[in-house]
Amino acid sequence: MAPVLPAYNLKPKTALPAEEKKQQSDHSNHILYVRVRLATDESDVPFIHGLIHKMAAFYHLSDECEATKPALSSTLFNSKTPFEPFKTVTVFLVEVSSTPFAPNHPSTQHFNHIETTLHLPHPINDPEMELFRTEEGTIIAGFVIFFPSYSTFLSKPAFHVEDLFVREGYRGKGFGGMLMKAVASQAVKMGYARMEWTVTTWNVASHTFYEKLGAHILQDWRIFRLADDALLSYGRSD
Repeated sequence: MAPVLPAYNLKPKTALPAEEKKQQSDHSNHILYVRVRLATDESDVPFIHGLIHKMAAFYHLSDECEATKPALSSTLFNSKTPFEPFKTVTVFLVEVSSTPFAPNHPSTQHFNHIETTLHLPHPINDPEMELFRTEEGTIIAGFVIFFPSYSTFLSKPAFHVEDLFVREGYRGKGFGGMLMKAVASQAVKMGYARMEWTVTTWNVASHTFYEKLGAHILQDWRIFRLADDALLSYGRSD
């Protein structure tokens, strides 16, 4: 027996009064311009530093976070070596603006920006907006940090995603997906085999998010880490 389908009202739609149209349009008249771009120099370090410490607070690990601006500057943008993104640790930033972005950002010579426009029902509440405001007037909302790895079985390079973070207030709007898609697009462009990353067991919302991207959990694998005194002891020359 065929399933019973719900009855739909097929009456022709009547025109809405002008005032009602205005009220509906007012619910989505806050335009937000969004783009993912490459972090290119030390001017981005304060924002990367701020995002790392915000992420540490989110995971209740602030007491373990030792990231400093000088350390980030020397490891991400070493002035003694040429800037070569994707060959070492690389950062994508997602930033927003209430006005269209200015063209010809320096990062476009290495990476084509991913841009979109959102129509929001109300402005985003961001009490830390000024801390994450760039010289251009854009607001940094999140980041992804990744670096090359290698698959011996496939004999191909890959990307390992170290961290993905979007600030509170900007979550649930697709920014995390834009950042991950930017990494995936670069992996495809360079002929890389895959992307991999780790997720805490308790962050079930992240599990669901990543599975919707098409990723799957490697149930039979565990992460091992050698660090601090154990690393010093084992790595010490006898």
